Amino acid sequence: MIADYVYWLSGDAKPHISKLIKLYWQGLLEEAITKEENFSVLYTPCCGNPTRDTTLQTEETFRKLHPAFTAYIFTDPHAVHVMPQTTDWSKSSSQSYILTLGFRRSQDGDFLDKLLQRKCPAFTGPWAPFMLPTREHLHQMCETLGRRILPILDFIKCTKLAAGFPAGSGLIERLQYADCLHGLRRVKEHTEVLQHTLTELVVAPYLQEIRLADASLLQALMADTMDTLGGKRPDQERVWNAMQKVGLIEDMLYQWEKTYVKNKALRAARKQGREGKKSKERIALRVPRKGLSVKPVLQGVPQAQPETDPSSSELNSVSSPYTTPNPPSALRSPDTATHLQREPPAAPITPH
Repeated sequence: MIADYVYWLSGDAKPHISKLIKLYWQGLLEEAITKEENFSVLYTPCCGNPTRDTTLQTEETFRKLHPAFTAYIFTDPHAVHVMPQTTDWSKSSSQSYILTLGFRRSQDGDFLDKLLQRKCPAFTGPWAPFMLPTREHLHQMCETLGRRILPILDFIKCTKLAAGFPAGSGLIERLQYADCLHGLRRVKEHTEVLQHTLTELVVAPYLQEIRLADASLLQALMADTMDTLGGKRPDQERVWNAMQKVGLIEDMLYQWEKTYVKNKALRAARKQGREGKKSKERIALRVPRKGLSVKPVLQGVPQAQPETDPSSSELNSVSSPYTTPNPPSALRSPDTATHLQREPPAAPITPH
């Protein structure tokens, strides 16, 4: 696609050569879709950027057509994709399409939303970029970038002329991939990746409008790439490594914020539960238990005596042979003891 567009920009483009380039582009696209097993794709015609309702309708159609690839669905928010069969660079109003990707496993595509909406890409390697990675970590990063991230980004770019710079273009990820190859001493692959990336950097201003801030970043990336190819300034940090660290710091801040909000909601729920439990206990203390009647006692007012059954009083008045009729004074009640008084002793008799 880029070759066909640059050939058309040269001015003396011949139609049959442009047609051959488009056929080659179409063949590569169809081969990539046929051989890919981890995700499927759907192109939907659209005019302008898709709305929220259009995106939802497109994803629902994708679920019906490709039910095996619905673990994670991504729809490109910018409908600037073109197909080789309908592309005519001489016309400003070419047919544009919405790109929808569906993955068998969510971990194969969940990086796309975060990657395409941030200036600094998310860190894809071990969570220690401020330390030298081990050989095991380098192998892991090469596998992640070379087999999972870069192929998907290249597939999205193959029908998208203005891929964005640098978010969504894959340039930073490709330079990070080159660093991993250099750490593993894979010199030939390292050089090829850097040359590929440098070509994309040189062509980028011809494919889209570059803002002033992006232009300075583009120049810095080109300078560091050329220095890396020439072996110059090996002891200085490259631009893409600094962006990698910024992306990690952003991820850490987002994670801390998410954890703080989650813990705050959990503490509020626990506090509300404790307050509810205390209020229930207070209500339970106020309400008397069933079967017990609590009546206030007023001083100076005679209290009603409970009614007794006559038959039960007669039965209680019958003395038992096993009980003493007159219990000792120590066992008598205080009221009874107060009414019993001892007789005075008899006066002594004196002899005459």
